[in-house]
Amino acid sequence: MSPTILQGNPAAPSPPIPPLPGRPGGSTGGAAPEAPAVGIEGQGTTGGAPGTPANRTTSTEVPSIPFDPNLALQQATPIIGMSLAMVVVIFIGFPLTLAYTRRLARRATAGTVQAGDLQPQLRQLQESVDAMAIELERISEAQRFQAKLMAERGMSLPEGRSPG
Repeated sequence: MSPTILQGNPAAPSPPIPPLPGRPGGSTGGAAPEAPAVGIEGQGTTGGAPGTPANRTTSTEVPSIPFDPNLALQQATPIIGMSLAMVVVIFIGFPLTLAYTRRLARRATAGTVQAGDLQPQLRQLQESVDAMAIELERISEAQRFQAKLMAERGMSLPEGRSPG
């Protein structure tokens, strides 16, 4: 380490504080130029040991910040726009979204039928299919019987006549 750090001296002096800009209009109000707010080892100080509290000078004048009403209005415009968009989303978009989701939910439940509601219909359908199967069996049995009868008669018919 360097001997200056061990002795408590700063490694490098800080740069001087730049002077504040003057008031709009170009005049400083007749006041003397401002001194730096804090003296830094021989900069802006008068006599005495460097770094002692008696060696520091302060400024009592508060710098004035220029106020531009147009600048404030320009910066407020995007905030107003975002606030309006948020209000529109809350009061218009949210109810529309709720209505749409309810509509989808109704559509999804409209096509479904409970199993208890289908039991009588399924039973009736089963009975109808069974009845049709029985009728088809009867018709096919009747056709076989007629075919058998016609085959027996066909042997006894004369040669020139065909059955039918």
